[in-house]
Amino acid sequence: MIYFFYGPDSTLLSQKVKTEVRGKVDISDQLQFIKFNSFQDTVQDVVMESLSTSFLGEPKVVVLENCYFLSNSKEKVPPLDKQQDFKSLIDYITFPNPDTNLYLLMVGKPNKKSEIVSLLEKKAIVVEVNNLTDEEFVETANALAKEYNGDIDRESVTEIVKRSGRDYTMFVNNVRKLFTYTNQIRIMDVQQLVNNPLSDDVFSLFESLINNDRPTQAIRITRNLFKMGYDTYKLLPVLASQFSFLAEVAYLDSRGSTEKEIADSLRCHPYRVKCSRRNLKYLDFNIIIEIMADLSELERNLKYNLDDPQTALELFICNFRKNYLMRK
Repeated sequence: MIYFFYGPDSTLLSQKVKTEVRGKVDISDQLQFIKFNSFQDTVQDVVMESLSTSFLGEPKVVVLENCYFLSNSKEKVPPLDKQQDFKSLIDYITFPNPDTNLYLLMVGKPNKKSEIVSLLEKKAIVVEVNNLTDEEFVETANALAKEYNGDIDRESVTEIVKRSGRDYTMFVNNVRKLFTYTNQIRIMDVQQLVNNPLSDDVFSLFESLINNDRPTQAIRITRNLFKMGYDTYKLLPVLASQFSFLAEVAYLDSRGSTEKEIADSLRCHPYRVKCSRRNLKYLDFNIIIEIMADLSELERNLKYNLDDPQTALELFICNFRKNYLMRK
């Protein structure tokens, strides 16, 4: 049988295969569970392995990771692409070896115009492997807890999911990191050892800029971000995106759109629109556009080494109220 798994996370794709074949083959046996990578191996090697019968006639699983040739991505193809014999793969998909389970894994979305993808949709089991549900994250955490002979409560799992941005790989890495620290993970451990996503911290900075008379809190958040390894070059685009979103809300609000209509138009949660509309008490559309222009100018000056990055950002924060809020 042939399986085509695709989705946003390579680790999750690999885990999906292991879950599927566990109990059917020994994944530690390299004669039963054989892995290839399209960046390093040719498809004809994969086909040859899939056609061959195992020495003892046992079932066999062949996995081909990073099937870039099935993706709709415009990224540059690897040098090995010139050596790939895709016709051999097409022939194999048409007439597969019934004793071999072949798994094709691809990060991203499939190219619907591809001849191979079209054939897979007819001949293979095609599965989109999306991010886990809340319950699946809990199950994954409990499985890791057994591996470490430890314990993790549901509240901690929920917080790790949030701080990992629902990214499977980051979630697993964070849980493993916590289990090296303690065998009983609780919420305080998560708060101390797992960083919030950058977007959450920048949102806190954004809210602090608009809603506080003094820049003390905003400066504290910024310096914490610097300590976490984020520099001005990483912070500026994310901060600018917050003001860009606020500008879009301000424009639609000025046209009389309701909260729900704005949320639908911007494809976001209504609560985010509600918070943004509340911030419009302090800033109007023209001032928001001016802020974005000033952030762009700040970024341009940094590229030409005209300012010290950290000092420039902190000066922007310190002068924010005087330059923008007091003019509303």
